[in-house]
Amino acid sequence: PSARAVPSLWGGAMHAGLHRIWPRNPWSTRYRLDSPEHVTLRDVGWLSGACVLVRRAAFDAIGGFDPAFFMYFEDVDLGMRLGLAGWRNIYDPSAVVTHIGGESTKSESSAMIRAHHASATTFVSRQHPHWYQWPVRAMVRAGLGVRQAIALRRARRATSARAD
Repeated sequence: PSARAVPSLWGGAMHAGLHRIWPRNPWSTRYRLDSPEHVTLRDVGWLSGACVLVRRAAFDAIGGFDPAFFMYFEDVDLGMRLGLAGWRNIYDPSAVVTHIGGESTKSESSAMIRAHHASATTFVSRQHPHWYQWPVRAMVRAGLGVRQAIALRRARRATSARAD
């Protein structure tokens, strides 16, 4: 999908933990907007950075893309900040764009796995910045660290299998 909901802390954690073993779980379905009613023109939380059109006034009003995000979560952050500033993120399923996913990252899969998890950590940390939310940030960092280790191991196995 090219449009998704802005993930809540719980919804994001459940999606991240369950989507591989239970793809149609309710958290992933809600986050990915994977149900029949989501095939119409509609407001969404964010639009994929692979193809997004943004009014210049809106982009400038929120300061554009945040340079703290490299490769991942820059579109989630942009969509969330646009929504918070009163702009709409509208998904139009009649617009068709072919995005060959992973082409810009396939030669650096380990680096991209690390970048993805670093951006996820940054995103969550920005949503929970207060001193009393440090346990949330610590749990997210720990969970993402475990998830990253699993993803890196999976990537190494895939690379070894291709080399054989």
